[in-house]
Amino acid sequence: MAPGTYFNWDTVQIPSSETNTFHMLEEEVATPNLQHLFSYYDQNVFLPTASFENYIDPTGASLHPSDIDTSLYDPSISFAHSNIFPTSQQDTLLPSPKRQKCCCESKVQKLTAQTALPSSLYTDEFVVPYDNFYSSHIEELPQQISVEFSQFDSTCEDLKCVKKESEKTISPQSLAARERRRKISEKTQQLGKLVPGGPKMNTAEMLHAAAKYVKYLQAQVKLLELTKSLEEDNAETPSEMLHSLVVSSFVQEKLYTEEMCFVPKETVAFLKAWQSICGGEGMATLVIPANYRFLLSPLMLKGPCHASNIQIQIQGKVIAAEKNAWASYKYTWILITNVNGLTVDGSGGSLDGFGSSWWSCRNCPRPSVITFNSCNGLSVSSLNIINSPKAHININNCVGATFSAISIQSPGDTHNTDGIAVYGSKNIWIKDSTIACGDDCIAISGGSSYVNVTGSACGPGHGISLGNGNSNTVEQVHVQNCNFTNTQNGARIKTYADGSGYAREIRFEEITLIQTRNPIIIDQFYTNKGVSLKNGGVEVRGITFRGFHGTSMTGEAITLNCSPQGCFNITLDQINIASSQQGKPASCSCKNAHGTATSSVPSCPCLLP
Repeated sequence: MAPGTYFNWDTVQIPSSETNTFHMLEEEVATPNLQHLFSYYDQNVFLPTASFENYIDPTGASLHPSDIDTSLYDPSISFAHSNIFPTSQQDTLLPSPKRQKCCCESKVQKLTAQTALPSSLYTDEFVVPYDNFYSSHIEELPQQISVEFSQFDSTCEDLKCVKKESEKTISPQSLAARERRRKISEKTQQLGKLVPGGPKMNTAEMLHAAAKYVKYLQAQVKLLELTKSLEEDNAETPSEMLHSLVVSSFVQEKLYTEEMCFVPKETVAFLKAWQSICGGEGMATLVIPANYRFLLSPLMLKGPCHASNIQIQIQGKVIAAEKNAWASYKYTWILITNVNGLTVDGSGGSLDGFGSSWWSCRNCPRPSVITFNSCNGLSVSSLNIINSPKAHININNCVGATFSAISIQSPGDTHNTDGIAVYGSKNIWIKDSTIACGDDCIAISGGSSYVNVTGSACGPGHGISLGNGNSNTVEQVHVQNCNFTNTQNGARIKTYADGSGYAREIRFEEITLIQTRNPIIIDQFYTNKGVSLKNGGVEVRGITFRGFHGTSMTGEAITLNCSPQGCFNITLDQINIASSQQGKPASCSCKNAHGTATSSVPSCPCLLP
């Protein structure tokens, strides 16, 4: 029993066999030897801070206070008071024991006990009334009392029982079992002190947490072994990257919560492997193995390389470090630069940008997941990218690059998370890809030409957009056989009012629209509406929209908002777009737009010749 437990002699609660701690006892008529001892006790009596194991005599028998005759108490004296023995001292970890009646329901055991009453029966907080304490009815307490208890049968008459003499002792097996339970309890308490939060857990929760904690410690040991191994190998790994890996709270959380998480030596030795491959001759392959999670800080794979053909196979899951683990450099997570003839195969693997640690800060510098810079003859296939802080793929200043079967997934409400962004590149193919993001699915910006997008799906997102920035020179772009689902835009050309350059020879053909807000849009006042034009703005000429069909979320399905300089050679052909707004037909609006509309629904009478 726990400290401060109350007992009522009229209804004594005795631990059942379910507690596996005490033997079953029942009330008996007290012997005359104890009558003088308890005559001043009230019906509620406080038991000492210990279990009944404190009352074991050398023979192994037990004495239980319930064996006292309640008829001999003096009701004028009370020990039971909430201020003296608060109920908060009760042990909340043990269930309430079952109640045993005097002798009327079950057969009981016979035992003999001899014990010394412990001093803990007294409390410094209690003061016995002077008259009662020195009454002639109270004798001096003996130092040791010998009491013999006998078993009785289940015959009751006026709450008096008939005794049948017998004796019983605790077996050595019971004592051994009790000792084992005591040792188990001690070890469990010691373990609880070692596990974080252990004292607040029950035994099952604590053991589960202990197992996870051991795995966490083992993973930390592996990190330390990894650090030492790199030092021994003299690996040329940036100390900043290694430090970010070891101290990252995200890394530590992953090590603690994911049982499969493991950081092999190859993760932070990536650069050393790259140096070996890039410096070799002929063909070389870098494999990121399956069934592992690689936790990486920003890294750069830099060329030029001696190898004529380098292949990177991403079979495992590569995860970016959290925001707090990054240094001041926040442009891109993985940068591959000046590497020609590179092939990236992402079959079975993925790149996780861990964007959730960045998205809440919309105006903070945020990194893209992967950037290919000045990589000619590039081929990327079956690459799966999720949760980018900003753009998922940047194609910058590349010539002759093919991206096929690319999968991009980020929430639709994430700010500036472009799917694929093309800058200053030429002869780019993007095909058979699926893109869901919070900004442009594909953005083709200044300096890009001969870009082909085919057989791809967009949504959610802002559609496929051409032009952005103050210097726009985009031409020879062909988008064909693509579909847009729940997107803000479909085919869009956007330029700044104070920009310069041109957007010309652009074709969107065979486009399927499902609940698209702006299926066809030219906006030459993007983000800075009302700004006065400089040098006439960006020239828009030779734009074709052909074979569009589907639904628009708004009534205005076609918007051609051109600068005062005008947009020229606009072609609308075989357009069939219906408004999803009941009772509101789709419409077309024009401003300074010159061109023709053939077989177009909605019609565009506002087009200028």
